[in-house]
Amino acid sequence: MEQAIKKKFGDDVFRKIEQRVDSLVLQGQGDREAFYPGGSDAIEQYLACNLNFPDELESMDIVPTVFVKVTIDTAGRAKEVSIVKSFNDKFDREALRVLTTMEGWEPAIENRIKKESAYGLQIRFDPRIKRKCKP
Repeated sequence: MEQAIKKKFGDDVFRKIEQRVDSLVLQGQGDREAFYPGGSDAIEQYLACNLNFPDELESMDIVPTVFVKVTIDTAGRAKEVSIVKSFNDKFDREALRVLTTMEGWEPAIENRIKKESAYGLQIRFDPRIKRKCKP
């Protein structure tokens, strides 16, 4: 199959495709998943500065964690946020509140076209996270 392709399009067809893909990736136009600029550190910073911690957290021996799924739209906004694994209603509501206000995502790209995509996060209500807030 490879020989037939090379015969039709030239011996260097695969090298040209690879170069084009590399070029698109460098320009930020290659296929990619949605991401938050700055990665997990920036997400943690955002959560540290925006999460409100329910009062009962002080009496807990564990760090409550809520697992969520966020749909990032083509404009980089959290369009839909849903609970994948709940902790309790109060913590779930706070996780949903914070993530629905989180803007500035870079949307997924497929075939040079922005597209909606799902992104999974775990929101840890760890009181130590507040120290990471740098206003």
